Amino acid sequence: MHLNHNEITLLYRASDPRDKRVVPYAMSLCSKINKQDLETMNISATLFDVMVEMLGCSPKELINKADPEYQSKHRGHEYTPEMWFAAMKKNPNLLKAPIAMYKKKIVVCHNPSDVLRLK
Repeated sequence: MHLNHNEITLLYRASDPRDKRVVPYAMSLCSKINKQDLETMNISATLFDVMVEMLGCSPKELINKADPEYQSKHRGHEYTPEMWFAAMKKNPNLLKAPIAMYKKKIVVCHNPSDVLRLK
């Protein structure tokens, strides 16, 4: 996957109301938004790896540990980044919050306005 640093890349769930509210905030920074919807698109594992590396965290830190699937299937397990990504692709609700990347900056959007920190 080739990343364009002149557009915002957004990893999110389009059906989630909070995630959808990130988009208008992002558009106030840049008119070009590369929306990567975990629920409908075939997201590249490379994109996920790049985002995790830029965030300087482990993939498990991006997981919603309150999600029932996490509690029943994943809690207490240590997975490789690829395994966490596969679990997230299978159940997009495992992503704790949208992740936005723009011009070599990246932010986890716990609140929709968090995307403005990319400015």
